[in-house]
Amino acid sequence: MKKLFLLIFLLNMGTGFSQNIDDYIEMLRSDLKTQKTALISEHIELSEAESEKFWPVYRKYALKLDKISDKRVTYIKEFADNYDTMTDKKADKIIKQAFDFYKDRRNLEKDLYGDSKKILGAVKAAKLIQLEHQVNILIDLQISSELPLIEKTSKTTDKK
Repeated sequence: MKKLFLLIFLLNMGTGFSQNIDDYIEMLRSDLKTQKTALISEHIELSEAESEKFWPVYRKYALKLDKISDKRVTYIKEFADNYDTMTDKKADKIIKQAFDFYKDRRNLEKDLYGDSKKILGAVKAAKLIQLEHQVNILIDLQISSELPLIEKTSKTTDKK
């Protein structure tokens, strides 16, 4: 998770490093997936039959989460690119993208719970969602702690 510090630093270096940032994000995702798999395996005792059914469902969830997380990366890059010249219109667009990201992620977690509950039962599925939520909170906190607040200057207002 400490690698997220570097991600935010790289995002602030400018768009010239875009491909390197994308490669780095993929490396972070791979590392995070490995850690989450270990976390789930450690905290949720799965029988062999449960494992056979659960892990394909979880992999589908992880792929969908990656697509949703791409939205977050996009709006963070947009925020970084526009930080010094932020306008009301741009800030409005970025925050609406953030709202969409959180809504989509929450809906995906609900789907994971429903699918997992059919395989694992409610207790194990709820524990899975707790783990997912805790990891997501840590990621959210890390990213939020690195993003500066928007500074309003006299140039930030734009008319529609």
